[in-house]
Amino acid sequence: MAKETTKLSWLSPLEDLYKTKKTPKSLDKLKSAGISTLNDLLWSGPLSIDIIPGITPFHVADENEYLQAEGEVVHVIARPSFRSKGFKRAPLMQVTAVVKDLHGPSELKLTWFNCYPNIIKKIKSMKKIVLLGKVSSFGGRRQLANPKFDSIEKGLLQTPGRCANYPTINSVTPRIVASFYNKIPANLWDNIEESLPETLLKKRNLITLGEAFKIIHGRSQSSSLEDAKKRVIYEEFLDEQLKFLLRRNKNKSKKSDSIKLTGPELKSVVSMFPYKLTDGQNSAIKDIFKDMASGHPMNRLIQGDVGCGKTTVALISAYAAIKSKKQAAIMCPTESLANQHYETASNLFEGTGIKVTLITGSLSAKKKRELYLEIKLGMFDLIIGTHALFYDGVQFKDLGLAVIDEQHRFGVDQRIRLVEKGEGTHALIMTATPIPRSLSLTQYGDLDVSIIDSLPSGRKGIQTRIVDPSKMEPFLSFINTRISMGEQAYVVVPAIEDNPEQDFLALEKVFTKFVKFYPKYKIGYLHGKMPPDEKTSRLKEFSDGKIDLLVSTSVIEVGIDIPNATIMAIINAERFGLSSLHQLRGRVGRAEKPGFCFLVVDKMLPPDTMYRLKVIESTIDGFKIAEEDLGIRGEGDLLGKVQAGEGGVRKFANLGSDQKILFEVKEDLNQLVTENNKLIHSKISKFSEDTRVFSTI
Repeated sequence: MAKETTKLSWLSPLEDLYKTKKTPKSLDKLKSAGISTLNDLLWSGPLSIDIIPGITPFHVADENEYLQAEGEVVHVIARPSFRSKGFKRAPLMQVTAVVKDLHGPSELKLTWFNCYPNIIKKIKSMKKIVLLGKVSSFGGRRQLANPKFDSIEKGLLQTPGRCANYPTINSVTPRIVASFYNKIPANLWDNIEESLPETLLKKRNLITLGEAFKIIHGRSQSSSLEDAKKRVIYEEFLDEQLKFLLRRNKNKSKKSDSIKLTGPELKSVVSMFPYKLTDGQNSAIKDIFKDMASGHPMNRLIQGDVGCGKTTVALISAYAAIKSKKQAAIMCPTESLANQHYETASNLFEGTGIKVTLITGSLSAKKKRELYLEIKLGMFDLIIGTHALFYDGVQFKDLGLAVIDEQHRFGVDQRIRLVEKGEGTHALIMTATPIPRSLSLTQYGDLDVSIIDSLPSGRKGIQTRIVDPSKMEPFLSFINTRISMGEQAYVVVPAIEDNPEQDFLALEKVFTKFVKFYPKYKIGYLHGKMPPDEKTSRLKEFSDGKIDLLVSTSVIEVGIDIPNATIMAIINAERFGLSSLHQLRGRVGRAEKPGFCFLVVDKMLPPDTMYRLKVIESTIDGFKIAEEDLGIRGEGDLLGKVQAGEGGVRKFANLGSDQKILFEVKEDLNQLVTENNKLIHSKISKFSEDTRVFSTI
């Protein structure tokens, strides 16, 4: 029984659903999963909503629909399942019963898998039963798998109407999860606070938030499920955008030392590069310099396609910080990329007096201690490193600019830890994963965005082809020809070891095959399980031209730049996401020689899978590919690992299908804030008091 309703609110902790101090262990499991209040429970939606009918004849329910019916038990068959369960390891059974419809001529098979033997005794004791389950078919015959049942005298097993099916949460079963919802008093469901003014509800044709949640949790049938989902999705996007607004406003209230670069200084650093900057690069640099001169910390995202020249923009920005007597740091997701940036920066700034160093996890403890002291004393101007940069031991004398490269490989908390190592540090975040507009509004809604949408001049582009078994010979011959011309090739595989459940071609097998294909060429391999120094050494061999063909896992996806590598062959390409395929393809065609990308498949593929590969084959525009990926898979792992921070995981909204609602929220937001709407400002006040809201940049 729940406590007195008057003492309960949606902000009440879950414990308040119980009168006594003794609470079930499942409550602690829910709390550890982030569900500690009734409001958290409210927002933890069901997996699906089913319609439970009243008593009907067997034939009324279609496959995958619920059937509630009355029947007479004809016969029962039981056989052991050769499994056991529980403390005493009780043997389990598979039980099949045939039931005749009391309201029609048909019969129906009921099957219980891995059940205790007492179910046999129970069903045999009931001549006539009421049953409830979802209709399925097996061997062309309709059945109910693991249905509920009871004696016909008990009446309905479940009241007709909508039924919410909850997921397992942190090992708490759906039945137990549902029991928490059932403890919420009925009149509390009528007391869900509305956050939108009546005018906006009418403008967007939205039902109230309270009614929406009652429908979603199976407590009401007043409107359609689609209407309910639309209202909750609107609310979720609204909360997200309000939090972004608060973070932006908070950042603008902070002070930061201005970083400026004179005209001659800018001309000097630009002249260090052996190519002319593109319009996109110049535009991004203009945005960055404006931010850094504003007196407030910069929080800017630079996004652009693979090879668009983001590194150049980052190094020019670092030069500006250093010329303003500040230190700059560049954080990379891999040692390979960190080493590459270090070499580029060292060569670029040679003779300028700018001192560059490198910090990676593979350095000895002694070397790290030495570097930590030198950085703290300001003996280095530009510090390049991996995750090692945000460790507590790394302290800066005066960190003015933090650059986070390939942001999608980091969590939000990691970039925060780096930025907070300085006072009013400017943050420049870069990603080579093109981001659809809708996704940028949600993943990076608190950042200013610059897009580099043009590639450096002189590049010959990349040709992409799908290679099926019928095209293997010409494919192998083409690679042989290009290597004989002095060019190099990548061959990328999706796995290191064989997986019996997925027919991946393992790296070792592919490596062996290519050694046989090209006995006169030097073949090397690379994968993520190799020690860092060995990976670095192998990449240097490839870069120096000592390896003609490199067989690798997707460890080379990020930031590896070897101009002489012109061929990218991706084995079992169907196993990669569109974003990964595009990233891998971007490793070639980065110089004046044309690039070639081959998507190798070893069998006929389903139409939807082939469609994905044809998207890659038909365009090199990363933004178009990202939009296609979003449409095909939803948000998925488009940006890699789930980003940390408050509200990092959306409960109901999905950008693949709900973009229209997001854009409506963006359109309405300014109006809601400027109109001084009390309901919205109540939300803002609540979020302002929550420190978790400000735990992201």
